[in-house]
Amino acid sequence: MAEALAVASGVAGLVGTGLKIGGQVEEYRQQKANAEAQRKLYEYNAKLERREADAALAAADQDAQRQRLEDARLRSAQGAAFGKSGVALSSGSPLALMGQTAAYQEMNVQDIHRKGAEKYGRHMGQYQSLMYQGRIAGANHMSKTSLGMGIAGTLVGTLPGTFAALGGMGGQ
Repeated sequence: MAEALAVASGVAGLVGTGLKIGGQVEEYRQQKANAEAQRKLYEYNAKLERREADAALAAADQDAQRQRLEDARLRSAQGAAFGKSGVALSSGSPLALMGQTAAYQEMNVQDIHRKGAEKYGRHMGQYQSLMYQGRIAGANHMSKTSLGMGIAGTLVGTLPGTFAALGGMGGQ
């Protein structure tokens, strides 16, 4: 009876050890899968930020082009109005006014480009941050070394007692 109990205890110890190791392996797999899912999510969001950055530059270019066309129409209308009034456009106040108008218009166009570049920079900063977080998330799981050490610890902690229980039955 004592031998049967010792065998049952030893077998239960071996089964328990196997289940514990299986749980450790499953935890490793789950952590790795979760880390990979997090990495992919960060990278997806980073790609969206990159698209937004590129769209900001394209929108700024289009807005600047529209502004330049509108400005050219205004300068043409201004020149025509001066010409219609009989004012000489080759020198003096009308020429200075037209030059000043062109300078202000160009500053407005440059401001459009500056705002687009700022928006681009913000999105690119977010893009880089998300890519970095994705790399960190992808590596944030139990290493194979840690898994091996955990399994070794389980074996060292449980097998000697199990084998002692099994070995002890022969001595009685």
